[in-house]
Amino acid sequence: MPPMQVVVMCKAPVAGEVKTRLIGEGIDAERACAWHQQMAQTVIDRAALTFPSRVSIAVDDLEHPFFAPFALPLLPQGGGSLGDRLLRLAQLKIDDAPLLFLGTDSPHMTTSRLCQVAELVKSHDAVAGPVEDGGYDLIAIANRKALVLLDSIDWGSSRVWTQTQQRARAAGVSLAALSTSFDVDTVADLRRSLLLGWE
Repeated sequence: MPPMQVVVMCKAPVAGEVKTRLIGEGIDAERACAWHQQMAQTVIDRAALTFPSRVSIAVDDLEHPFFAPFALPLLPQGGGSLGDRLLRLAQLKIDDAPLLFLGTDSPHMTTSRLCQVAELVKSHDAVAGPVEDGGYDLIAIANRKALVLLDSIDWGSSRVWTQTQQRARAAGVSLAALSTSFDVDTVADLRRSLLLGWE
């Protein structure tokens, strides 16, 4: 596996503040929070196994006890939009090695998808994994040229992936796309993800 840094973007599990779209159909805020914890655990553990000694967790609460058992470096996300936070972290770390950002909404993501990123980032400025709702489940940034992909995007909208591609073309950034997957946002997504066997 080529050298690559991995940063998992993870919110502290606080009931009522995470996975709120799961609430309903028998899932209350506490249970939604528990699902968030389980999803985050799966994503972080898989990343740490795939890229030993290369994983950090970017968090919104450095003191939250959920993060302590991982024994991984913690980075403060800071404020602003998702793009602001990604860009700030990328600017701090991109000179060391290519940087892969993961969220915690795709616990069904396979190790082979992560390994595919590690290969593609050798020959591209960036790699992203589009998802069905118009965003992406990961993005790898190989160099400072590719930082443009994290700026001036309508984060949280269905236009994220389209805008990312447009910015890549306009800036001459070579962007590789993985196959389209999905994030877990709703109860239907959760059921679909569990059928893939990650629980």
